[in-house]
Amino acid sequence: MARDVFKYLKASRELLEAKAVDDNAKAREEAERLGGTLVPGTFGNYEKNGQYIGKIENGKFVPKKEDLATRMANSPAGRAETEAEKKSLGQFEKEADKRKPETKLSALPQIPDGVSDAEYTDRLAKEFSGGREVSKDREEFNRKAAKTKLAQMRQASDASVPEEEPETPEEEPKVTEEPPEKKPEDFPTLDDKIEEINIEEGKNFDGSLRQGDVDIATEESIAKVEEIASTDVEDPRFDGGRESKKEFLDYYSKDSENRAGLNTLNSVTKSRDKVDQMMKAVNNGDYLEEIEITKGNKKTVSELLLDVGIDVNDQAQMDCFKNAHKEINNFVDDRGKFKTSESSELTGSNLGHYEARHIEKRTDLSTMDVGGVQTKGFNLRNDAGSNMQCVTPTITDAVYNLLPTEARGELAKSGSPPAGKYYDPKGKNRQGNANRIRGSAALHMWIMQDGKDAYATAGRRRSPGEFQVEHITPLKSGGKDEIENFSMLLRRVNEPRADQSFEKFLAQVKTKASDLKADLSNPKTREKFEKKYRSSRYNDNFAPIMGGTVSSLTSDDVMSSVNQSLENNLSEKAASNLKVKSEDFKNYQQEVQGFLDKNGLDGDAEVKNMTSDQMNGVFDIMVKNLGVDKTKLVEYMGRNVLNNYDVGARTVINKEGELERGRSGTQSSSGNLTNMQNSVLTDDSFEPEEKKKIQQKINENHQQFKKVRNNYIDNPNDPQAFEDYLDSMSNNFGYLTGDGDSPLSPDRKYDTRLTPSEKNTLDDDVLKGIIGMLTVDKGSIEKDKDVFSPGRQKEITPKAKEHIKALRKKMVDAASRSTGLTPKQIEDPDSLKASDRKKITTLTNALENIDRGLEQ
Repeated sequence: MARDVFKYLKASRELLEAKAVDDNAKAREEAERLGGTLVPGTFGNYEKNGQYIGKIENGKFVPKKEDLATRMANSPAGRAETEAEKKSLGQFEKEADKRKPETKLSALPQIPDGVSDAEYTDRLAKEFSGGREVSKDREEFNRKAAKTKLAQMRQASDASVPEEEPETPEEEPKVTEEPPEKKPEDFPTLDDKIEEINIEEGKNFDGSLRQGDVDIATEESIAKVEEIASTDVEDPRFDGGRESKKEFLDYYSKDSENRAGLNTLNSVTKSRDKVDQMMKAVNNGDYLEEIEITKGNKKTVSELLLDVGIDVNDQAQMDCFKNAHKEINNFVDDRGKFKTSESSELTGSNLGHYEARHIEKRTDLSTMDVGGVQTKGFNLRNDAGSNMQCVTPTITDAVYNLLPTEARGELAKSGSPPAGKYYDPKGKNRQGNANRIRGSAALHMWIMQDGKDAYATAGRRRSPGEFQVEHITPLKSGGKDEIENFSMLLRRVNEPRADQSFEKFLAQVKTKASDLKADLSNPKTREKFEKKYRSSRYNDNFAPIMGGTVSSLTSDDVMSSVNQSLENNLSEKAASNLKVKSEDFKNYQQEVQGFLDKNGLDGDAEVKNMTSDQMNGVFDIMVKNLGVDKTKLVEYMGRNVLNNYDVGARTVINKEGELERGRSGTQSSSGNLTNMQNSVLTDDSFEPEEKKKIQQKINENHQQFKKVRNNYIDNPNDPQAFEDYLDSMSNNFGYLTGDGDSPLSPDRKYDTRLTPSEKNTLDDDVLKGIIGMLTVDKGSIEKDKDVFSPGRQKEITPKAKEHIKALRKKMVDAASRSTGLTPKQIEDPDSLKASDRKKITTLTNALENIDRGLEQ
């Protein structure tokens, strides 16, 4: 019954919309027949020779209205009257008023045994809730929506049934008061009315709440996600998603047949003025206007569009193209990049509480295949009744190729697969570099998902700039960068998911969802995120210069850059609250200068050459005034002085279980390794020249390690490559722990004022550092990350075994010093009490893996 009602309403709506399109087309023809030209930027106004002649209104061309006296004078009755018979205007109006028929309210036709208006709206309101129990607020909203629908049906009934003409003497002209001129907004659709109600009540279409830029989960929005999760993917509800998925896979499985035309659009895109000229002509219907492609080469707007598969004579396709271009370009800023919201900027890659509340209900994710996940995600625009349901890949391709270069590049590279292994149907094995086919595919997925996260399925439409291409089967689990494995996730969902299975990810989501404080609608939480965001903007400025002169840290340019970044990415109000005032930054500068004067230093003093007390003093002032993280400052200094930011290429285990290079970019260095290296920067036990030599040696060892590590990744079955890797690893840890001729002491202490934790020690970093760089703990192996583990090697050389034994001994000795257990006890964990065994569980698992390798 419910489905029949909705089918009837949908069919009625489609007929009305089709009639409206046809009526508008006829109205345009009438206006043009009269010599009229559409006025750009108006709602259907037409001019002739610069004079307004009328407008399209409610599917009809309405000529310019003359004033009452002129119309009377020009009417047949007016022209026939003699001077003696003429009446005053006031008398005429009074008599006309007496002849006006009594206004009657129109209604839907009465049907025998039919339902009353109240019964109809009650039933329709229940249908809108899907038969579920809903909150009182939502119940009231559904009733309003039902009444709106009934009112719209009455309006349609009024338009189709003419009012009965009152009996009026033929010889007397019928004159009535002219109603106010109607505008397009005076004829709202049902969607417009529902959206208006939603905005008034601070709600999104799915019932979630809006508070500024923050979406807030409700019982209703969560229930909608539960409904999606509990409905079988084969249900007819997702037919639209199935059709969209098939169209998507068919279109993007090969290069576009309109590639030549799309390339021409790209030439136009090089000049934003040309794009603006073209789209202005499109919106004005000036399809014969010529756009200069290159010097001496012009094409009409009609030719440009036809060459990419869009026919200007197909009004429905043109309306869809214009709307899609407008909707998507609303998210492009003046720099040509996609905008991001405050929610995205403030939370970054932190799994949003709002998204977590909805995703925790997606118990279906782990039960479906990749195609099923796509089907439900690509059905979201149908669920929402989106104004982009009509957008085909052909239209998306045209819109994408008209975007600024920066925005296109964001989409083409989204998801960061390994270099040279981006999806490209033209490349060998469908792989290559970032390309426009992949970028257009990403944009079309965003359209099919109506700008919503494929897993959360809730909230308002967000900018494409907040999304990343999701690999449904993670790359590290054998998935590939290919359209059959794609969806679009918000960055704050995609990055926390990373390479986790759905089971692990949903467990993480549940934990996040239970953290009620992690909601930007909470003022205290929001304030914390805002301050963190501002400090991160300072970090962006300090990262490349940390370790250099103090004056560079207090430059006015730093304040200006941070404030500009806040203005670019946050709302005016939020940016205003966070921007550093000139007087406050001046106080910071004066405080730093006072510290320098007290220590006999000047602005040219370099931080890397300071004593630990001096360094700590400057950092404390920066933390107090700017909110930056002191340990981050030390980390940045290590990057610049020791060049220890990364350890080389990322890694992945392919479907065959083999090690290979992972997505583009590099793997960040182990925090434990950088702690050991950076601690030398704050060590006052060495003379300046000796300290520089030690830093140079640390740098050389680190670069050598990166080189042999990359070589092993490229040659994972070469025993010599693994031996070289272990040799370099041993050299690094040996030098940092005082082996051989190293000037460093194995008993050296950290300056814990400048470390991540006051409990941080050299022993702790040695133990965790070796385990991490060999990836031999049981938890990592279960995640298929044991890429450097001795236990997975097919062959190990005798020399490599010597290195493994030396590293194994360092682990045991470090654990012994930190736990108080003897090496013998550690080697025989079964002899320990349960509490002591628990302390060394990670180490025990690592030793078992290492010993498997040594047994070869």
